[in-house]
Amino acid sequence: MKRKFTFILLIASAILITPYYGCKPTLTQEQKKEEEKKKDDHSTAVRPDPAKNKKWTKKSIDDGIIYWEFNGFDDVSGAYQDIHVTDIDMSKGWKLNMYYGKDGQKIASQVHSMYRATATINAGFETSSIFIRCNGETLHTIGNDYMIGTDIPNWMNDGGIRFSADGKTIEFVNSLCGDKEGESKYGAALDKQRGLYRNDTNMKGWPNVMSSGPLLIYDYKPFGETFVNVSPTIYNNLPSKDSQNSQGVRNPRTAIAMTGQGNLLLIAVDGRSSGKREGFSAKELTKFLVKYFDPEYALNLDGGGSTTMCVSYCGAEKDVVNHPSDAAGERTLRTFFYITK
Repeated sequence: MKRKFTFILLIASAILITPYYGCKPTLTQEQKKEEEKKKDDHSTAVRPDPAKNKKWTKKSIDDGIIYWEFNGFDDVSGAYQDIHVTDIDMSKGWKLNMYYGKDGQKIASQVHSMYRATATINAGFETSSIFIRCNGETLHTIGNDYMIGTDIPNWMNDGGIRFSADGKTIEFVNSLCGDKEGESKYGAALDKQRGLYRNDTNMKGWPNVMSSGPLLIYDYKPFGETFVNVSPTIYNNLPSKDSQNSQGVRNPRTAIAMTGQGNLLLIAVDGRSSGKREGFSAKELTKFLVKYFDPEYALNLDGGGSTTMCVSYCGAEKDVVNHPSDAAGERTLRTFFYITK
């Protein structure tokens, strides 16, 4: 009898003690759905703090502007990287501007100096392949069906950015026209993309619009992770202008993004320097941004030798903070984004 009583006491104790050792009660289906919803809800999320990783350096440039630089081995790509991010709190009175060189191409440091900008990055791809409206004037309307000099369908317009005349209201555009969310049928979708940028009534109300691609993140969905849908053995053998090769291999990259807290991010990733600055694929750039900044939106811009960032009081020469990969240094280009007050 005594043994039976002791056994009952042990069972009761185990039941009472178990919750304190981390065991969770079984959730109903509704409770599980609610838990998943909380995980996906970014509206009250606290932004990641890059400074927790010692490979990031942080410099306050002006009221509401921080310049971040990552230098060292990156575990997202498994390679050494040199990455530059200008982080702008738009609530502090800063504005986004677009430069279009009607009188010819310029380098980033020229535009940066001309407008006394606080930060400047290169922007659009080849103008005949994208849509550009600058200061209310429509300049290019996706003229090319194919990449210049190739039979490769034009793939550069599945996302875009538009902003108000005062540069303070900024929106990102999702122009993906595939059968599935996040999947675009390039070529077949191009007419629909043209229709959106050229004819959509809402789009016409914006004085500054630029299309680009790939769309990396939209409403926190990481489209850039699945943009390349073939294996390395396939994309490495494709022409360099093919979307799968261009975005599957590592390159210098430029991007623009917006956090849920209203901060605009200008991003420049250096590359083509083995063992020092390897560069990112579109997938790696998307994952890197999610990890360190968790942006609500992000759009890939022209990269490669075009990638250039200027930040006031930071660059060793002409405020250029990154390492443009062309042997001659900064590349002359037609379009730039820059930040002023």
